[in-house]
Amino acid sequence: MYIIEYIQQENISNIMMEWHFLERGEEMTYFQTYEWYEMLIKFTPRCKAIDSVYALVRDVNGVPMMIAPLWIVKYDYRYVNKCGVYFIGRKDCTDYLNFIYKEFIPGVCDFLLKSLYEKYALKRYCFEQILESTSSYTYLIHQGNKIREEVCAHLVLPDSFERYKDLLSKNTRKNLRLAYNRLKTDGKDIKVVCDDENADMERCSYIRNARLRKKNSYQVSFLNKIKSYIYKKLAISFPECVQHQEDKNAHILSVYCDGLLQMFFCYGIDALHRKVVLMTAGVEEQFARYSLGVIGLYEFIQYLIEQGKIDEIDFLRGGEHYKYALGGVNHTIADVEIILN
Repeated sequence: MYIIEYIQQENISNIMMEWHFLERGEEMTYFQTYEWYEMLIKFTPRCKAIDSVYALVRDVNGVPMMIAPLWIVKYDYRYVNKCGVYFIGRKDCTDYLNFIYKEFIPGVCDFLLKSLYEKYALKRYCFEQILESTSSYTYLIHQGNKIREEVCAHLVLPDSFERYKDLLSKNTRKNLRLAYNRLKTDGKDIKVVCDDENADMERCSYIRNARLRKKNSYQVSFLNKIKSYIYKKLAISFPECVQHQEDKNAHILSVYCDGLLQMFFCYGIDALHRKVVLMTAGVEEQFARYSLGVIGLYEFIQYLIEQGKIDEIDFLRGGEHYKYALGGVNHTIADVEIILN
């Protein structure tokens, strides 16, 4: 009924047409596109214990039905790298993982899992960071067990900015007024550029890295730091992908203050599904008191509503307060583990 082909990761161009056909599926996101996975090649760890392949399933007429971007750990390696089948980009690089499909057909996934077991003789399949709203998740959870869940946030844009402002709480509207007034009182001129083609990438990297250093300084104890250091030395994992530097399709939302870029968001546009995804961000510490991120996103939302080309902003992983202050609501992703006998 189906046939399967395994393509090595570096040969992704061999299935570009099939990938572009499947990524148009309603449940696909910015992170299931061909261009995203092409970018991930340079970030994929290499070692003797791991294969990185795309499993392409076709029907008997040759029509592509599904692509599974798989990171296969063939045997336990360095204690912490457990053998099994995972998605390429797990844990750090990609917020939403999934199979690539136009329409999810359970029989196709049955065939895929059986074929993987026959080829690799691995029992453990850990499919991580799948949106719980997808049919692939519904299928997988009936085959295995949820082992982790994580909160994300998104905002469905109303059809006018006036209606959007009505969505905001009284406290959020008050805080926005205070932020603008604080800037005015301190004599700070700001400029929000919603699609900044001239953004200084080195400046973006500088303020982002400073933010990460401060965030990492809050680790709770010296013992935990030692444990984390040892684990990172042993683990073969995907490094964090710096989207504003590496994603050729990324855009930059910038906030300038006193003529210098002091805050930015890197975002991707999924025009096919009329969505924006917000990825890396950073703010100059001395300007954090002015709530430049919230101001920037508030004006960005106005820009998107007035353009009328985008229906939703996805804030991705994390339950930071600003996402909900700006109208975001929860959705979830989960990891599902399947043990085949």
